[in-house]
Amino acid sequence: MAKGRKESSSVSIVLLLLLLIVVIVATIYWFNFIGLLNIQRSLFKAYQKIPGLKVAKEIQDPLLLDKEYLDKYKLSLDNRNLTLDNKQKEQEKKELEIANKENELKKKEDALAQKEENINALLNQYDNIKENIRSQAQDFINMPPESAVSILNNMDIYIVVDILRTINEIAAESGESSIVPYYLSLMPPDRAAQIQELLSAGASTLPHD
Repeated sequence: MAKGRKESSSVSIVLLLLLLIVVIVATIYWFNFIGLLNIQRSLFKAYQKIPGLKVAKEIQDPLLLDKEYLDKYKLSLDNRNLTLDNKQKEQEKKELEIANKENELKKKEDALAQKEENINALLNQYDNIKENIRSQAQDFINMPPESAVSILNNMDIYIVVDILRTINEIAAESGESSIVPYYLSLMPPDRAAQIQELLSAGASTLPHD
C-alpha cells in the first residue's frame, strides 16, 4: 500500500515538473514575442562562450540586411544617375558643337551674300557709269568739235580717255569714221600725246569687261 502511494507521488511530481517546464517555455516564448526578451541574442552569447565553437558574427540590427540592400540599391541609382548625367552632358556638348557649326555656317553664308550684294552694287554702279560716259560721248559727238575739245581740255584726262574710247566704239557700231583723231588735233600737243598713249595702253577709270 505504501509502495503504491510512493509511485503515485513520483508520477505527480514528474507531471508538475513537466507542467512547470511548459509554463516556463511558454513564458519565455511570450516575452520573446513581445520584445521583452531576445532569445536569439542570449543563445548567441551562450554559444560564444563555448570553447572551440565558431559562431557567426551576431547581427546587432535586425534590419541590417535591409539597410545594406538599400545602400547598395542607392549606390546603383547614384551610378545610374551619374551615367545619365554624363550622357546628358555629352549630348549637350554635341548639340552645342552643332549649334556653333550652324552659326559659323550662317556667318559664312551671310558674308557670301554680302559680298554678292556688294558685287551687284558695283556692277550696277559700273553699268551706270558706262551709261553716263556713253551719254556724254554722244553729247560730244553732237557738239561742234571746237566746243567739245574746249570742254575735254578741262576734264580729268582719264575720264577724257574713257569718253574718246566710247566715241570710237559708237563710230565702229555705226560704221562711220571716228572724230577722235580730229579732237586730238585740236588739243595741245602734249595733252593729245598723253591721251593717245593712254588710249593705246587701254587705260580706263572702269574695269575691263
